[in-house]
Amino acid sequence: MNLKDLYLATGRFNRTKAGSHFINPHCFGEDFAAWLAAELSKFGAQIIRNPYQEDWGWEFSVAFDGSRYFVGIGPESEGPEETDYGHWRIFVERRRAFRELLMDRGKLREDDPLLTLIERIAHEQPDFHDIVRES
Repeated sequence: MNLKDLYLATGRFNRTKAGSHFINPHCFGEDFAAWLAAELSKFGAQIIRNPYQEDWGWEFSVAFDGSRYFVGIGPESEGPEETDYGHWRIFVERRRAFRELLMDRGKLREDDPLLTLIERIAHEQPDFHDIVRES
């Protein structure tokens, strides 16, 4: 698999008010994605494409340590909650060249630099809880 998930709980980001520009009323993560992109930039990551909306949440493209990635953020719920505190999913997917796909190479490793950085940033946040990496 070329995708790794990081799950966490926090009340820092909007999970209660659907924006008028949301594709659907469950499209939370805009503020979380913008925050994470800014945090990654502090560590030398180049944001290739700013956060954009998908029907499940938000995604952005980033280059870091010689590789390119998609980073996605979305809530682990079916719709607006009563409070902003809740569980989120962050996924990291390494983009691979066509040749890498054909040769089944270049997959995201457990020790991938961007994945490790995102996990470190999450653990440094005092209001992030229940941080778990799954693959």
